Amino acid sequence: MYETPRPETGDIELAKIVIVEDEHEQAMFAYRSLKDAGHTVHLAETVSNGIKLIHKHKPEIVITDLMLGDESGLDVITAARQVEPLPDVLMMTAHPTAETANEALRRGAYDYISKPYTREELGDRVRRMAERRGLLQRQRPSVKKSDDRLIAESPSMKDLLGRLEGALKRSTTLLIRGPSGAGKELISRYIHTHGPSPDAPFIAINCAALPENLLASELFGHEKGAFTGADRQRRGAFERAGEGTLLLDEIGDIPLTTQVHLLRALENREIIRVGGDQPIAVRARVLCATHRDLEAMVAAQEFRQDLYFRINVFPVTLSPLRERPDDIEALTKKFVADFDAPGDLLDAACIEALKAYPWPGNVRELRNVIENVVIRSFSEKVSRVLVDSLLIPLEMPRDQEPEAETLEEMEIRKIKDALRQAAGNKSKAADILGITRRKLYSRLKVLEIED
Repeated sequence: MYETPRPETGDIELAKIVIVEDEHEQAMFAYRSLKDAGHTVHLAETVSNGIKLIHKHKPEIVITDLMLGDESGLDVITAARQVEPLPDVLMMTAHPTAETANEALRRGAYDYISKPYTREELGDRVRRMAERRGLLQRQRPSVKKSDDRLIAESPSMKDLLGRLEGALKRSTTLLIRGPSGAGKELISRYIHTHGPSPDAPFIAINCAALPENLLASELFGHEKGAFTGADRQRRGAFERAGEGTLLLDEIGDIPLTTQVHLLRALENREIIRVGGDQPIAVRARVLCATHRDLEAMVAAQEFRQDLYFRINVFPVTLSPLRERPDDIEALTKKFVADFDAPGDLLDAACIEALKAYPWPGNVRELRNVIENVVIRSFSEKVSRVLVDSLLIPLEMPRDQEPEAETLEEMEIRKIKDALRQAAGNKSKAADILGITRRKLYSRLKVLEIED
């Protein structure tokens, strides 16, 4: 792993960057190109080292190759999406196809670049990403500390809370099922807060975000010298949770070999650190969450049947947001308050637009849309036109599916469309987009859109 410090540079927007590239010559080319431009650069040549650097340095930008020996850069993207604040990811690939591009973008990549690339191409792509990120950061609204209160206006959520009532004060293992982004971690925090040990730690592990060799260490800990880089003893999540709560999010993505050790931990209430031989008693309450069809995985021998029966003690299912429209208005008001915006920011027409949208990304997508609205509003009332422009379903019929485009390309297209509709009048174009004229000039400059 290599690292270079960030020097002082003029008005150029600089970023902290992690590069994951297994071809040494190509890795050093990218490293030196970005180092010479003034960025802070960290370099890893394996997926595991790259993920360690991401968690350690929390970069603004992650650049990863798609093919990393026998490993995949898609695992790097998945891991990067678990870090706060979220970094932007640039995927490098020598064989760009619509399929690989769509998969990278689906996993959370911001853009991709074809190999081989020149120093100028890489530098320009990173510069644009850094400038966009810097602008959004300066315009980002302040966020109040959100509470663990659950929004339960819909019949399904009221029924779910009613079912939970009898299990809250017990140490029962719960299996929380529902689509991604529906609020499974929020439900877990609610269970912890109203459980027998609310003041004890709450530890959440996303099992899909870590490769197999790191997952066991994260769950069970490791002894010094257990593997290369293990320079000290480390307690795992089971130990760190103490008498609190351990959430195993996306448990359906745990490899079969790790499932064996997890079953032992749940059955015997003890773990053995990686590289150790002494059993350690653990007391944490375990909650499991997944969007996967575990029954189908058991039938396909992709998930152990005995582990399934052990975690399926008290199952609860969280409905997708599109099936609980009564929660949308209450959630919207909560998120508006979280971003310290006026309570009347959205009128009835905007709320109706939000209720009519199918929300493929569920509650997480709704929160992101509200943040976007707050950024664009400058505390003024929001138009229905602006809300409609942000509600673009991710899933479309295949015969209508457009070619994959990045968020930046989408923004450029919308701005150009608005300018064409307004015959080049920037004030009218800004009204069409639902933003101020000043904001439009700023985006034209950052995105390098010429008159």
